[in-house]
Amino acid sequence: MDPAEMEKLQKVFAHFDQDKSGFIDASELQAGLKATGIDMDAGNIQVLLRRYDDENTGKLDFEAFTDLIKAVLTLKRQFDDVDVDKSKSITRDEMLKLVSSLELGLSKNIVQPIIKLFDEDSSGAVEIQEFFSLMFYFEELKFQYDNFSQGKVKEYSWVAPLLGPAGADKVSSLSKQLAKLGEKSSNSFEEFADTIIKAAVDVNTNIFGRRKNTAAPRLTINRNRVKSPKPPSGIVFKSASTNAAPPPKQPSSSSSSSSSSS
Repeated sequence: MDPAEMEKLQKVFAHFDQDKSGFIDASELQAGLKATGIDMDAGNIQVLLRRYDDENTGKLDFEAFTDLIKAVLTLKRQFDDVDVDKSKSITRDEMLKLVSSLELGLSKNIVQPIIKLFDEDSSGAVEIQEFFSLMFYFEELKFQYDNFSQGKVKEYSWVAPLLGPAGADKVSSLSKQLAKLGEKSSNSFEEFADTIIKAAVDVNTNIFGRRKNTAAPRLTINRNRVKSPKPPSGIVFKSASTNAAPPPKQPSSSSSSSSSSS
């Protein structure tokens, strides 16, 4: 990392770190992201913390924060790139473009189930909050498929969070389906993802099943992965850039002095 980028990231970190503890907790992360124009709900904040908080402390040091902020900015750019009509939501046609751009071999038939699963407000499209959740879900799917395709899966309890809150009764039947799929001489990510997503759609109105702005976790993602700006799947950070978010604007000295004099 070059000195200019390091300095920029340190300034961003300092603005997020409101209590000057040297760490970023969940509330500071949520408030800091909102100040930079990324309004992320508590559920997704918890997903991010679990992914980057390798020590399970509930807070982020500078290194972990740097990885996280680059990831979030990349996701935001992905959303903006796919949102061709600038409606601040992803329509069915735009979702087709997204699925194709991920280069995971997913079929077009999976687009409508994906929208149904992640359209929390039933708008018929996927807004930015829902998009973050969708991308975290895709990353988890790919991570599990990598283990599955390499024969590392011995039990299937990990499917429960992928099925959503209404999917507890579906775990057993889905496990049998996946075990049967694993017996084939070859299987694809498309088959794997299609099987899980269809099962989730069968039992959920959407994948959230919770009130907005609660911290209920959607996925359990912390796997003690090696700390890196790029997770094993490579989905989320595929077009990662090193440009950091600008720090939140602070009141000018003139305005602050005038307010104090008044």
